[in-house]
Amino acid sequence: MTLVPSVDGAPDTFVTFGISSTSRLAKDREWTEWTLSQGREMNSDRALAALMLFNQKAERLKNLSFANKYATSGNRVVIRATNIQSSGSGDLEVKTTRVDDESTDAVVLTLRFFIQDNESCSFRNLSKVYGTEQRLSVLAPEFEHHRSRLNVLLQTASEPQPPKGQFEGTLCLVDILHTFVYGSLAHAADPKKKELFERWMNEPVAEAIFTAAFQRLLMGMIQIIDAVARLNVKAIHILKG
Repeated sequence: MTLVPSVDGAPDTFVTFGISSTSRLAKDREWTEWTLSQGREMNSDRALAALMLFNQKAERLKNLSFANKYATSGNRVVIRATNIQSSGSGDLEVKTTRVDDESTDAVVLTLRFFIQDNESCSFRNLSKVYGTEQRLSVLAPEFEHHRSRLNVLLQTASEPQPPKGQFEGTLCLVDILHTFVYGSLAHAADPKKKELFERWMNEPVAEAIFTAAFQRLLMGMIQIIDAVARLNVKAIHILKG
């Protein structure tokens, strides 16, 4: 797990995907207590800048071709057995309908602003904005609702699961996200993710199934990000007023 320093002297923050486990919530409380002890109730200018950056990146996501292509082409995998022999052996024919890799890659490049905590507009950092800026307290529950939706989505178990021995424990959508985002890098920091990604890409059935799951996850995340962006419009209006 990579650590990214937040503000000078403040508790470190983890690079996560917005998941609010007990340890993450403890870190959030620690950060908030530190800001208050330093007389740093969330600075309105910083809060406004984070909200506006979130919405700028959300608008970019909407303007990318991924969502339109996803709605047009769909996301389907059809696996059919062919040339079946009397012994029961045969071939598997895999057909997919999905968004092209270039459009998918463009989404991932922008998505990092929402999921990496070294970005001021990440979900976790925005939770601090809504949690420490008193004028936004009326909107905070709605933000946490959307953040919870993201957490539930990421923790959803993959269907199907990979064969035994490929992954320890239950493979969740967040694991697929990690594998595609980090395992595909030429110099992946986690060799296990790189090994798993390459194995999936070299097996036609696994490549089709897990790529489809990854794209469905991206579309779900885009929808949640759009909902937060609409909430942020209200928050920006309050802070500017």
